[in-house]
Amino acid sequence: MRVQQARSLPVSNGGFTLIELIVVIVILGVLAATALPKFMSLSADARIAVVTRARVEVAGAANLAYSKCLLVSGCVASGKGASLSGPDGRVGFMYNGYPTGQLRTGTWGFFGIKEWVNVGGLTVVEVNTSVTEFREPSASDPANCLVRYTEAVSLGAGPTTIIVTTGC
Repeated sequence: MRVQQARSLPVSNGGFTLIELIVVIVILGVLAATALPKFMSLSADARIAVVTRARVEVAGAANLAYSKCLLVSGCVASGKGASLSGPDGRVGFMYNGYPTGQLRTGTWGFFGIKEWVNVGGLTVVEVNTSVTEFREPSASDPANCLVRYTEAVSLGAGPTTIIVTTGC
């Protein structure tokens, strides 16, 4: 009788070699390095679009408030005009026919621009009595990614709304 010797089959673990893993990691690193700046740029573009839209809304709200003021006798006047009913039903005053930069309470009771507009998602910062900023909170520098509303300085000169996007 003849005895056959059993042959050993090659063992296969089915894993990756260290070289293969390093090559894959390097390829993923190169892809991430080239794709990440494009995604960062898209985020900045989106924040700039939000701020630009907010500027249109703030300017539109100021013009709407001025139009309402035109309908009230004596409302459009130098400084404080006649009182009118605001968007929430309260009675207050406009300044040179437009909303002020900041809500002023007390005997004057001026309406601020933030009472006339709702720019959801933006942070409202009242810089002083004549300036209000609507800032994009997700920006890398919210103090430089904003809409700045400055009240009308005189009768006939409307308010200014500018955008700052250097920090978006």
